[in-house]
Amino acid sequence: MRHLIVGIVFMLSTTAYGAQVTWVLEDVVLSDGQTLEGSFVFDTSAPEFYGFSAVSITNSGNETYAAMTFDTAAATRNNDLRNVFTTGATATGKMFLQLDWLGDLADGTGTFDLNTYPSGFYSYAFGICDSTGCGSRTFYAGSPRYVSGTIRAVPIPPAILLFASACGALIARRRTSSGY
Repeated sequence: MRHLIVGIVFMLSTTAYGAQVTWVLEDVVLSDGQTLEGSFVFDTSAPEFYGFSAVSITNSGNETYAAMTFDTAAATRNNDLRNVFTTGATATGKMFLQLDWLGDLADGTGTFDLNTYPSGFYSYAFGICDSTGCGSRTFYAGSPRYVSGTIRAVPIPPAILLFASACGALIARRRTSSGY
């Protein structure tokens, strides 16, 4: 019985580590008045540069930049979503979006401010991909910068809690039926 309880506790603790966590953009405003909305998923157990999926970030658009949805991530790290572009076989020649925040997604929780430092390289938003994976890129002259905004982790669904309570009910039932 003790082995079963230890096994369940171990399984629940390893489920929390390595979770896929959804991050949502909140109140993101650029210096040219555009706003960004959307989300992405980060796998806390993935190696650096490979943890992002389900990217869907849309800019509101204006007379300079058309509204579009960025949905493909490349060359990313735990503290930035460096090159996000529209779906296609190659990124070359496509407009990219760069997000940089002040924090590390690896713990899977919290809220992080976007990099809004006026002199910081990573506070620029848009540019063009110069290579297939967008590893080489050029920022547009006059690219808007981030003025405000955060990214926030969406709590993991209560499925883990539901699973734990079901296991607890099974244990309780087994104990009553075996006469303990």
